[in-house]
Order: sequence, then C-alpha cells, then structure tokens
Amino acid sequence: MGVFSFLKTIIRLAIEAFVLILLITFIPGLPPDVNISKSWKVEKINLEDKFSLNNKLDGIEILYKDQVHGPESFTDDHDFVYTSLHLGDIVKLVGKHIVPVVKFGKPCKGVYQEEICGRPLGLTFGKDGYLYAADAYYGIFRVNVKTGEKVKLISMDEEIDGRKPKLPNSLVVACNGDIYWTDSDTNFSLQDIVYSLLGDGSGRLIHYSAKTGKNEVLLDNLHFANGVKLSHNEDYLLVSETNKNRIHRIYLKGPKKSVNEIFIDHLPGMPDNIQTDGSSGFIVGIVQDVHSKNPSIAQVFSQFPNIRKFLVRSFGLIELAFKTIDKIYPNEFTQKGIHFVGHSEPFAAIPGKTAILHISENGEVLDCLWGNSKIVGKFSEGHIVKDHLYLGSPYNKHLGRISLSKIGWEHLRQKTDYLSATRHRCLNINKIETTVDKDFKLPNIPTEEPAVTKRESTTTPRPITKSTTSKPIASTEPPTKPSSTTSRPTTVSPKPTVSNSHPHAAAQKPSTSAHKPPTPSHEPHVTATKPIADAPPKPPSPSPKPTPSPKPHAATPKPTAEAPNKPLTPSPKSSAQPPKPHTSTPKSTADADKPKIPVTTHKPSGASDKSTTPTPSVSPHSTSETSKPKISPKQDQVEINIPQEPKKSASPSTVPKSKEDPKSTNPQKILKTDSEKANIRSLKNEL
Repeated sequence: MGVFSFLKTIIRLAIEAFVLILLITFIPGLPPDVNISKSWKVEKINLEDKFSLNNKLDGIEILYKDQVHGPESFTDDHDFVYTSLHLGDIVKLVGKHIVPVVKFGKPCKGVYQEEICGRPLGLTFGKDGYLYAADAYYGIFRVNVKTGEKVKLISMDEEIDGRKPKLPNSLVVACNGDIYWTDSDTNFSLQDIVYSLLGDGSGRLIHYSAKTGKNEVLLDNLHFANGVKLSHNEDYLLVSETNKNRIHRIYLKGPKKSVNEIFIDHLPGMPDNIQTDGSSGFIVGIVQDVHSKNPSIAQVFSQFPNIRKFLVRSFGLIELAFKTIDKIYPNEFTQKGIHFVGHSEPFAAIPGKTAILHISENGEVLDCLWGNSKIVGKFSEGHIVKDHLYLGSPYNKHLGRISLSKIGWEHLRQKTDYLSATRHRCLNINKIETTVDKDFKLPNIPTEEPAVTKRESTTTPRPITKSTTSKPIASTEPPTKPSSTTSRPTTVSPKPTVSNSHPHAAAQKPSTSAHKPPTPSHEPHVTATKPIADAPPKPPSPSPKPTPSPKPHAATPKPTAEAPNKPLTPSPKSSAQPPKPHTSTPKSTADADKPKIPVTTHKPSGASDKSTTPTPSVSPHSTSETSKPKISPKQDQVEINIPQEPKKSASPSTVPKSKEDPKSTNPQKILKTDSEKANIRSLKNEL
C-alpha cells in the first residue's frame, strides 16, 4: 500500500504540474503579455580549424580592479580611453585615475535600481568631436566631453514605425552625421533581457537622419540586435544578431543598396559589439561561447515556442510577486529580486569560455583568441588603442588589456586615436564624393558658352555707335601708301586747313534719311573730292584731278609708323562692304573751306554727306587737343569707309576752280605745305 500510495501521489503531482503548465502557457493576459509563437534553429558547431581553442588571452593584464563595474564599450580620443559603466556613468581613464564625464540617469542606491541610474552601452566619437552614447533606459545622446553638456537626440517616448524603442544598445556615426543604432528588443527592456532571448525576435536596426531628425527602420525582427559598425568606406553596415550567432550586412550604396545578406554565420558563440581593426577588418566580441559542448538554453528550445512561452511567463509571475510585495511594502530585498529575475547578471555565473574574433571585410575569420581565465572573461568588445587590445565585459568589475605583440597582432597597431582616424577617414570619403559630384555636374558647364560668345559679338558694331562722336578716331587698318608721283589718291586731309567760319553753313538742313542716326552738333564734316575706283568714270573737269592709286596698294596695304597721319583710303577687299551712295545734293563752295577731319563712319545707302552744323576754324599750327587727331584705345577694330560723291553730283561749280585759290582743298597742294609736316611731327610725338 505504501508503494501504491507513493506512485499515486507522484501521478497526481505530475497531472497537477501539467495542468499548471497548460494554464500558465495558454491562459491569456498573464505577464508578460507578449506573443511567442515563432521557431528557429541554430546549428551546433564544433570548435575546429578556424575556431580551435587556444590560450592567447591567458596573459591579460587587469586594470582598475574593483573600481569599474561592467565596462561595456570603448572609444578613445588622443591619450584618453572612454568607457560606459553600471550606475549610469561614462568615465574617462587618465592614467590611474577615473574621471567622470557624464551621467544620463538619476542618482540611485545600486545596480538593482538600474532603471533609475541609467545604463549607457554603446559609445563612439563622431568626426565633429562629440561623444555619442546609447543609454538602454534614456535614449541616445550627444555629449561634449570637455564640458559634460548633453543633448538628447532620440527619446524613448518616440514611436518609430508604430513602436517605441525599449532597449537602445549600440550605435555608430557616419561622416555626414547620421546615426545607425540598434534597438535590441521592442517588447522587453534591459531589465528583462532573459525574456528577449526566449521570446520572438523583435530587434531593429534603425537609421537616424541628422538632416531631418527622423528615424527609419532598416532591419526588423532580429533576435536581439546588438553591435553595429560601418565599413571603412561606409558602403555597408554590419549588425550582430546575438541570439542566432551571426552577423548581417546591409548595403548603403551601390547597385546592392538596401540589400541584406548574412555576413558571417555559425559563430562559436553570441556576438556582441563590433569594432574596426583600424583598416577594413573588424573585431567582434563573443560574450558567451555556444557550441556542441556548451549549448545555450534559449537556442536548445528555439524550435519549441510553447516551452519558451511557459518559461517566459514563469519568470514573469515570479517578478510580478516581487513587484506586488514591493508595492505594499517597499524594501531593498524585493527590488533586488525584481532586478535579478529577468536580468542577465546571473549569466556571469555560467561557466564557459570567451573569445575575440578578427574578421576580414569579406567575412573570413582571420584569427580567434580564446581565454580560459575564470576572472577575466565574457568579453563584449575588443578595442585597439595604440599597441594594446582593451577588453570589456558587462559582468566584470575590472578592465582587461593585453599587448598586441603577445597575441600576434602587431600589424594592427594604431598610430593615432579613434577620433583622429575617424576624421581622416571621413576626409577621404568626402573627397571621393566631391569628385563624383563634379563629374555628375560636368554636362551643365557648356551652358555658359553662348553667353561668352554673345559678349564677344557685341564688339562688332562699336564703330557704328561711336561714329557720331566729336573726337576724331584713327583706324588701325593700315591705309594705302600714297604714290610718290603726282597721281595721288584722293582722300581727306587728316589735318584741318586754315579757314574762317561760314555763317551761311548753319542754314543747311540735316538729312532726313531714316537710316542715319542724329548727328551731334560738333560732328566734323567729311569731304570727298574724288570718287573711289569702283565708281563710274567722271567727265573731265577744268581743274586738274588726281588719279586713283594702283590696285596693288589698295589690296595689300602696308602698315607704317606714319599711318595715323597719312591719307586714308578704303580697301576694296575690306570686310565691311562700302556703301554705294545714291543721289546727293551738290556741295557749295563754302563746304570746301571747312576743316577736313577723318571720321569713322558707316553711312547707309542713300544717306546725305552734308553736315548740319558748321565746324569751328582751327589754326594749322595749333597744338591744342582739339586740333590733333586722337586715337581711342577702345577702337582697335575700327574700319574707315568714306563714302564718295556720286557721278551726277559732280559739277564745275562744286570743284575747286584753280590752284591759285587759297581755299582750295586740293590734297596735292596741302600735303606740300609746312603745316602738314609740322602736323606729322607733332602726331608722331604724341603717339
């Protein structure tokens, strides 16, 4: 009867336990009220070849023993190393001293009040010199390490795609100021990390835009999203999925932009933070080894969601009991119970090994460092500072350090600090992006060329706009050199002759041609005494007439030093077509007495040769500015075209009658006077 009664009792207890398990598992509304229904599988690996065990981390140096608790992450600026600790502090290590930098939470009594203290995890410097930190309970901040001033960039109350962040963990800052960070779980906080490992994955990789201040989810449903790191050229991003022993890679640029792939899988444990090796490779901390000889409870039951749900609810009910007691009678014991039920602190007592991996940019394992020390282990991060590898852990109460020469990593020695290296890397990236932008904008450059061509073309009509000025303008076109014989070309004297003003000249009416602009009151009069060679032959005149110059002289003019003072004859091959005058009013004898000054003019066909105003008399020996021809420096492309008198306008009354007439405008007689020679000498001196 005793044995039967004992078996009966055992069966009854088993049935009651089974019923209790069913009730805990399937009764709705029990804490924590989350859905756990997904299953996954993690393959067990054997520690062989690239993951074979060694003792490379046995010579670790212990620093700041019992002075720091849980140095999770590292970064450095110049000679100072920064790390994040329990109780919410970020500190700077200066020699043997620990200098507080900033605290995001409030003062608290101990680690069990972590929700009040705050818990900074990921740390990194941006190229702007600010320290960026992710606090698991308060959000993401930017810190001035010199003044301790802090600015909250991302709040825990801000919804991102309909869900508030629960566990900000790691972060990295791009060269343009954008932040890539991980929200390890959207259902549970760091206080309940055990629930995160047993529940369905809800971790996220998020992109924070510094330009817009908006957050965008890049990856979702990760099983505890953890460490994050940008590649050397920032063309892709790595993120650890701790509970599946693998690392993802998501492309940020190029043809595979936004594509997610597995960077490396089947790691010998749970990956935590990711750091750069100073070049294109990465250093990954393995916080807990997981392999065939040391399986993980969460991964063992990964294919059984109901068992995981029962475990989560069981821990939740125990935590609920502590909370109920603390609500009725607040005390330190119940508060510690609430903290340790769901926290990861008990993991520190789990035996096992720890490792640091060196991985190439292609996902190949370059080296694996194992440590067997019971004092120093469970490393969350490995960070190189100069010629040492600093080792952090969320469980240790000290900091580990080992020389690179002891582990065979001398080639990874850092010549500069992390902040300076980041600035140098960003400078190179900005140069590459600037070059790409310039190449992209090259097709827009030729649009400015038409404007340049248009400006050049405006210089062509300048002789026309300046032709009405009162100052004589000398042409740069070489005139035809006169022949030494008596047959000299007919032209206008560059020097005005001595004449008295003619009162009757003012009564002349201006031309009414519609093509000629109004003539200023001081426009010099131009008189042509001989038609050009292309004009029709003229009947013989009683007075001697000069003959036109030979064509070779007109076709190929030769410039001389006396060009400004010599007679100007239009070239028949000039680029400007000479106008063909039509009828013209015969000139009176008074017009022949007016000063003859060469003027740049382009008269249209049919324009009159008469001047509307008299020209003041000028002494042939005057040295005043008004009596000397002036050369305008701006008119370097002027062409002189002097219209000739048409055939039917010539009459004996308009031609000088005799050589003895002192008012005759015969160029042969004028050029033989002393005044002409004096004028030539004075003009030479002026030039």
